Amino acid sequence: MLAVERFSDIYSADVLRISLPPDQLQYVCTPESFISDRSDTTHLYLIKMGDEIIGFFKVDLAYSTSYSFCPEDGLGLRAFAIDMACQGRGIGVLSVNSIVDYLAKAYSNYATVYLTVNCNNLKAIRCYKKCDFLDTGDLYLGGTAGPQHVLRRSLR
Repeated sequence: MLAVERFSDIYSADVLRISLPPDQLQYVCTPESFISDRSDTTHLYLIKMGDEIIGFFKVDLAYSTSYSFCPEDGLGLRAFAIDMACQGRGIGVLSVNSIVDYLAKAYSNYATVYLTVNCNNLKAIRCYKKCDFLDTGDLYLGGTAGPQHVLRRSLR
């Protein structure tokens, strides 16, 4: 059973054990940088399977102030990562659907969730599209690893 849970420092060692394939590191942050990037507007979350932490993601409440494609009532989903030992088994799709369900309840004053995904990250694009994220047709060109598709999904 997958669950979404807010990050707490007690889970730091577990998060640091998450491994990502080298080719994915260009698209997401390392576990170390994930832990260090929290603020009042950046909420850190864990993805758990039973008691095991298998992934993480960030919710950016100020996404609309940084990205013109995101309306004021839009959240940002950033740094979604699944441990490489759990990849290739459909857990990414289950996780994204669990994340969206969680966001719809926990952030009910937001109407949509937005994300960017590198144009070369075909596995991630397929995963998000399987989870009903729609390509807006816009490209975000500010990413360090190249152009990114802008995707969105309704939370209502």
